[in-house]
Amino acid sequence: MANSTTVTVHPARWYAGIKPESYVARAGEPATVHLVTVDFESRIAPDRPVTVRIFEREWVTSRERAASGGYHYRSEPVDTEIEALSVTSDAAGEASIVFTPPAAGSYRLVAESRDERERVARSARFLWVSGADHAPWRVREDDVVELVAGRDEYEVGDIAEVLVPAPFADATALVTIERGRVLSSEVHSFETNSEVLRIPIEDSHIPNVYVGVVLYRPPTGDDPYPRYLVGNLKLPVSTAPRRLDVRIEPDRGQALAGETVRYGVTVTDAEGRGVEADVAIAVVDKAVLALVDGAVLDGMGAFWFERRLGVHTASSLAVLVDRWNEAYRESAEGEEGRGDSRAKSRSPAEVAMEVIPPNTGPGDEAMPEAEPEAGAAARVRSDFRNTALWIGQLTTDTEGEASFDLQLPDNTTTWTARARAVTAETQAGAGESELLVTEPLLVRPALPRFLRVGDEVTLRTLVRNGTDEARDVTVTIEAGGVVLQD
Repeated sequence: MANSTTVTVHPARWYAGIKPESYVARAGEPATVHLVTVDFESRIAPDRPVTVRIFEREWVTSRERAASGGYHYRSEPVDTEIEALSVTSDAAGEASIVFTPPAAGSYRLVAESRDERERVARSARFLWVSGADHAPWRVREDDVVELVAGRDEYEVGDIAEVLVPAPFADATALVTIERGRVLSSEVHSFETNSEVLRIPIEDSHIPNVYVGVVLYRPPTGDDPYPRYLVGNLKLPVSTAPRRLDVRIEPDRGQALAGETVRYGVTVTDAEGRGVEADVAIAVVDKAVLALVDGAVLDGMGAFWFERRLGVHTASSLAVLVDRWNEAYRESAEGEEGRGDSRAKSRSPAEVAMEVIPPNTGPGDEAMPEAEPEAGAAARVRSDFRNTALWIGQLTTDTEGEASFDLQLPDNTTTWTARARAVTAETQAGAGESELLVTEPLLVRPALPRFLRVGDEVTLRTLVRNGTDEARDVTVTIEAGGVVLQD
């Protein structure tokens, strides 16, 4: 027999998280970096000292000869510490520093937190900086430029800053906004190799949009061949404007089995205004829902999942014969050329159709349906159901309000009411509430599951007093097929 497990070993008692206000900055201008201190259980740790070390990263690129005879790029990072800043977090465990990058390029920001035993926990982020000077970016082996967004997510109305870290300057750029098609296009002239694009985020960009850049640089005196690069970047956009606030509330917090309860439904948009919407209602026994995933599907995953990129970008320069031969070219002095080592493994047709892989978005999941249960034995309370109500379409008025009446089954349980709403503009949302159904006096038999002829058994009954007053209760029993003894 064998078994295994995993154990998380923390480097220190305290952690320091770090995140720049924007991942894109400009040389000579101050950039704000935010910090937070927590313990190893993710609880806020106030008044903790933090040291932030700033490393300037330089990519040293050289050309190496491959065994096949061609040449390929080799880029190695060299980090140089240029500054160390100390700060103490406040009572909320938060702090910030201001750093002014001296030149264009990439910087590695490392936050260090030491505990009482001098153990160190580190976290790091990168900051990409544009400027007028030449930035030493990493040189790739393909014709792809890795665009950098200033933030992880944007709101409608924001201006997204996108850095284009190109290996060469003085290029012409075709900048496109894309998703299922090309939404807009512009031509820019890039004087440096660290230009920053400013992209306005519009309502139509929800839930995400792509920025595409095609760079072209004509032959120069130092390089006799034309150069091009292709890159695109997904910009996630917040779906908050498409989310509805859905509330479904009973007219009381507790009810008796068999009573009629009125539910009120209110649907408002992101700005708090009531909207007309179609609402699906389900009132289900909470015990049934406990058997399935507790997440409430609100329709956002069905309508506002991240869209794939439907635009493919290619260039005939990928099959330029001179560029393919360049991988094996040596100058008159015997120095290697600036070739493309992909010629050793890929066909011209494959490179001509070079495409940045599109991202796929999550799909929606189906809500599990509760299966009805067979009725219980004939009793005064005889209407026992797992699903008390299902309304496929309940339409709210212009104020976003609607209501319905529900005659409760005989279950003494907690009913969970779930409402899922959608508008004609595909705004979506969901809400839920609970209603406790009980009786002042409950009698529940505790009987064996089966008996055999000749068995003697003691029959028991559980009596629950749901009131605040003491009571004397008389319990009677009627039975057939057995002999009752006093």
